[in-house]
Amino acid sequence: MAENNPTDRGKALALTIPATDAPFLLDTLATVRWGANEDLANHPSEVREPARLRREAAAYSQLIDAVTAASIKPTRYLCQVLATLAGTIDEENDYERVVFEHRALHGLLGQAEGALA
Repeated sequence: MAENNPTDRGKALALTIPATDAPFLLDTLATVRWGANEDLANHPSEVREPARLRREAAAYSQLIDAVTAASIKPTRYLCQVLATLAGTIDEENDYERVVFEHRALHGLLGQAEGALA
């Protein structure tokens, strides 16, 4: 039996994006979209799955539009692309190490400041 909504398209969801986050989101999404399109245009023989990369570039465009409009029609695919991007950025930034270091240093700072009170 087919799903009631096989394309996963629902109602638009209003987004609440802090003004400080929007430039980062737009720049990051535009950069990864540019990279995908650059690979497709200039290195087509090196792209293993061009159809997938074209879908990803289109998803980045949809996400840029969503951030700009503060509204999104979420799909599983858009969420998947966004989760993969977030994971990649976390990995590149060594997120787990940064969180550990932040917690350790601020724990020490809190104790030191507490002793001054």
